[in-house]
Amino acid sequence: MSKDDSKGEKAIVPDAYPRDIQLLLTEIERESVPERILALAVELQAALAERRRQETAKRR
Repeated sequence: MSKDDSKGEKAIVPDAYPRDIQLLLTEIERESVPERILALAVELQAALAERRRQETAKRR
């Protein structure tokens, strides 16, 4: 089972899942993500990258 996501890519729901789980996963993937959540995710990603850089610099 697959579907197009917002970027035109295919999201794959493994056939190994029971049909009801496949349907739930497909429905979840169709839900839009609020812009605030996306902004927070980008902010978190940047903070984690900075933390990794700092930890790497301390080890040198």
